[in-house]
Amino acid sequence: MWDEISAELAAALRISRALASSYLRDAEVMRERLPKVGECLAAGDINYAMFNVIATRTAMMPTRRRTRAQQRSQRITAERNQNRHQRLTRQRAFGYARASSDEPPF
Repeated sequence: MWDEISAELAAALRISRALASSYLRDAEVMRERLPKVGECLAAGDINYAMFNVIATRTAMMPTRRRTRAQQRSQRITAERNQNRHQRLTRQRAFGYARASSDEPPF
């Protein structure tokens, strides 16, 4: 799909396919990862060469799947679930496990 779009763009702009592919990559980075930088480019605060450097370096960086706060939240949830499981296992071993309706409301 990428090749077809870059070929069509190259034909429309009368540029090479490699340059058209580069424009597409820059557009994707601008839309997905750097919308504020794209706004600066549109406003004329930066030129295309500067944007291209920013976009190229950003494209080389790995994208995070989760933010640090989401990772921390997931880690805390996993730890709480593990602690709860261990607590319930100990309670069952001693024969005094609570019924699920007796659990605290939090």
